[in-house]
Amino acid sequence: MAACPDDGPIAPPIVLSDMIQRREIRTVAEDWTGTTDSARRRKLQNRLNQRAYERRKACQRKAKVSNLQPGNQSKPQWCRVTDGTVTLEILSSSPIVQKLEAANGRKPAARCALLQPGVLGALVQFVQKAYEDYILGHPQPWQLSTIIQVNILNALIRNGLTLGVSGHWQRERAMSLFSRENSSRVILDSCPPSLQPTSLQLTVPHSAWIDLFPFPQMRDNILREYSRVDMDELCADLLDIRPGLEGKANLIVWGDAADPRGWEASSYFLRKWGWMLWGCGEVLDATNYWRQRRGEDQLVF
Repeated sequence: MAACPDDGPIAPPIVLSDMIQRREIRTVAEDWTGTTDSARRRKLQNRLNQRAYERRKACQRKAKVSNLQPGNQSKPQWCRVTDGTVTLEILSSSPIVQKLEAANGRKPAARCALLQPGVLGALVQFVQKAYEDYILGHPQPWQLSTIIQVNILNALIRNGLTLGVSGHWQRERAMSLFSRENSSRVILDSCPPSLQPTSLQLTVPHSAWIDLFPFPQMRDNILREYSRVDMDELCADLLDIRPGLEGKANLIVWGDAADPRGWEASSYFLRKWGWMLWGCGEVLDATNYWRQRRGEDQLVF
């Protein structure tokens, strides 16, 4: 039997690994390898490079948020998500966030969701996750209900700044400064008509955050029934940021916080708190306007 010829030394195995340049590919159409058209190949590569850049920036932002500590005096960090209608923005150094940090595990007297320990951590994590999902092109539908609550919080913070009471209304059990003896302490010269205090606001003691809704008639309706309204329950419905709470009785903000036309009342809010909006024609008109834009049926009040 003839001897087998010597094939020589065995070549080292070729190790197959993923190409770094292909890691951002999500669909077959984005795979530029094998593409002979140089212009198309360059276009696809630029798209993937931009996606990788956005991912790196998101990781950097996440690291900054993770390093936030109570009492940190760094410049405000913020996140913003927008698709033309929904905006999400959190000021991590805002007074309300600092107050939540200051709680430090202590159970406050109020039951309002914003004052519960641990809310800040959950809020920051949610904002970062929602922002990353958005810039990477994968917004999650389940995040919408929480974004709505965050937008309400943003709107109240902005209206508090407009009224010059941003540091006051966020204090626990804070009462309104709108009284005849204290009204001079509030900056009202440039205050929009929707936030100007009514006669009832100047005479009836009430929680400071009621002044921040840009609906004079709604504020008066609340004050007329103030002794019978569970303010903690109302606060929880409007501002509870825990995810997965579908069908909540909340308000929705689509535009300028001080413009009633930028607000919408959910059908659940109207069922539970509808009496607050009696006589608030601008809110009801705005609600149907936004519903119509989404292709939903108008509500009959």
